Amino acid sequence: FRLLDATNLALGLDCDPSVVSVYDSNACPSIQIRGAECVNDDIVYLFWNDIDNFQWNINDFNSFENTFAVGPEMASCNKVYIEVGHRTHEGRVLLVDDIQMSQRTTSPPTQNPTFSPTKSKNSGPTSQPTVKTDAPTTTNSLSCPPVGSPPINVPPGSVMLGYGDTLCTLTKNIISSTSGSATSIPVALSYHGNPWEQSAGEFATSFFANEDILCYSNGCQINLPPLGVQESYLLTTLDYSLAENEEYARFLETATFGITEEQLDAFKNSPASVHDDIVTWISDQMNSTTTPLTSHREFLRRGVIGRLPTSTSEATGDHPCDLYSRWRKMSFVRHERESFLRVIGEGPFRLEMDGWLRTIVTNFTVEEEGYSTYSFNSNFEYELCRSPEEEIGGNLYLRLEDENCVEIVHGNPLVNLDGFESSVNHIVDLPDNSLQPIDRWWTKGGDLIYRMDISLFNNPAFLETCSSLPSVPQNSDGPVFGRLSDGTWLMFDPRINLETNTMVEPISDGGKQTSINSNGETYCSNVPRTFLNENECKLTTAACQGNSEDTQVE
Repeated sequence: FRLLDATNLALGLDCDPSVVSVYDSNACPSIQIRGAECVNDDIVYLFWNDIDNFQWNINDFNSFENTFAVGPEMASCNKVYIEVGHRTHEGRVLLVDDIQMSQRTTSPPTQNPTFSPTKSKNSGPTSQPTVKTDAPTTTNSLSCPPVGSPPINVPPGSVMLGYGDTLCTLTKNIISSTSGSATSIPVALSYHGNPWEQSAGEFATSFFANEDILCYSNGCQINLPPLGVQESYLLTTLDYSLAENEEYARFLETATFGITEEQLDAFKNSPASVHDDIVTWISDQMNSTTTPLTSHREFLRRGVIGRLPTSTSEATGDHPCDLYSRWRKMSFVRHERESFLRVIGEGPFRLEMDGWLRTIVTNFTVEEEGYSTYSFNSNFEYELCRSPEEEIGGNLYLRLEDENCVEIVHGNPLVNLDGFESSVNHIVDLPDNSLQPIDRWWTKGGDLIYRMDISLFNNPAFLETCSSLPSVPQNSDGPVFGRLSDGTWLMFDPRINLETNTMVEPISDGGKQTSINSNGETYCSNVPRTFLNENECKLTTAACQGNSEDTQVE
């Protein structure tokens, strides 16, 4: 591989072999192998350069090596695609030369047996083994600096690091050649006199993929690869301590399903020591009189938020006007894999699913080589052949007429109905500041939740709008769209709605209204009287009647 500047092809560009993320512009070229039409899902493998101590040369071609095993899943695929130089970033040109793929197998067995290992039986035991040394004799030895002292530079190569009394860290420090800013990447750490161990993170994982930390009585030996320009290894000692409330929080994080402010305040206001508070808390937890038993399943049901686009026999989805209703900016989500999409027009393009308009996009083209002049057929239904990535611009793949599963330029598009408002059935003009992002890590701000003091049902200005919307989501009703005052478009993302139905607090009509709203799709929620519930049975004249095979609603 060789990287060139797209604006000046005579200029070679650098990359960092230690970066193993395709989204990082400093990453070196990688190779993606994708299996399609497999027995189960499509399979994707991403490979990075596996040459030991590899350093990128901007003035020449750089070798790339990796090996992989063809397992049963890959062997079941009818088609296998190899993408050389996966995700080359903007402003870069990738040159590739001399690609070779070869099969690696074991050597065939010899025709004749091998000679016996010894000519005759040993006359006695072997000599006594050598005595274990405290440490290797040919390595640099460094102690952690005192707390508050400047970091120590650690040379590359084999080095012996002494154990840290408090917290001692080994990091790789990289200074940017453009901005001059420094980036510190954790490599390993030692604390409280314990042996050195690998730090968390992708870099440390790849760093020690083929290297072990060898520990002895006076320290641990680590083999550090050579450094690049403006790079260094640093040894730093930190003084680590926890305030009382932090100790309580750390304990509750390990002993509960989640910390609450009420629990922390109870500890903080206690006059006892941290140790005594924790002992008392554990004793109280084991005393059912002090701490009554609770149901984890019941707690889990209260927090269930699974996506439910249409009613099922077990449940229905929530309503757009409900408190905590979910809305999204991206047009497509994971469960819509194997659904069919129509692409109508020549720009702007109307994207329709199940006969309903989803969004309007200006550009909609195929990204892969060989399809630069491809035009979408308005009469053809394109299958979403892989699960859409749930973020704006996330991966989106369609299966074309030739059965190839191809990636779409710009990926998962924003919801947009500008100029096409009359083409949809349901639009809700949502109040400003009523939504806040949720699950930012996964959706990059594309998933939002309605957070107000009251639901829209209780807002007089929305009574007419809410009553005009479907009671429960059904495919036949079409999607519900939201619109903000700044012109942002959203799509309602229905989630499962589990009602409280216990022996103490049963649903008064046994799920009758829910079953009616779902056109009989959702079954009744009541059950026959048994010895388990007969003392809590409640008589009603509006109960749902039916069973799991033939629901009848009267």
